[in-house]
Amino acid sequence: RLRQLAALALRSGYSVILDATFLRRQPRRQARQLAARLGVGCVLLDFQAPLDCLRRRVAARARRRDDASDAGLAVLQAQLAQAEALDAPERAIRVVIDAAQPFDAAAMPARWAPVLRRLKRLRRA
Repeated sequence: RLRQLAALALRSGYSVILDATFLRRQPRRQARQLAARLGVGCVLLDFQAPLDCLRRRVAARARRRDDASDAGLAVLQAQLAQAEALDAPERAIRVVIDAAQPFDAAAMPARWAPVLRRLKRLRRA
């Protein structure tokens, strides 16, 4: 359904972010194929953080009970167990994001600059 909605938005001239874990290679491939079929560029955002950081964040979120997600440590473990490494074509279009860094509004422009540069290159291509 996510790809169907993305196709509708892309055909209407909008940019799209597919916000999902994309742990498995096949759904990632399908998203790339959609972009290729519609003649639009595709960038894969590869958010990376150490396992202990992820565990701390998930546990803290569960304690706060202020998030729509009810995914706990068991879900995190299941996700990590089923994650498939990026293949060569995926690595060629990825931008690595250091997700271990704490949120800092002042630092956001610099942190997102590589993504914006990649998107600008795609628009020129």
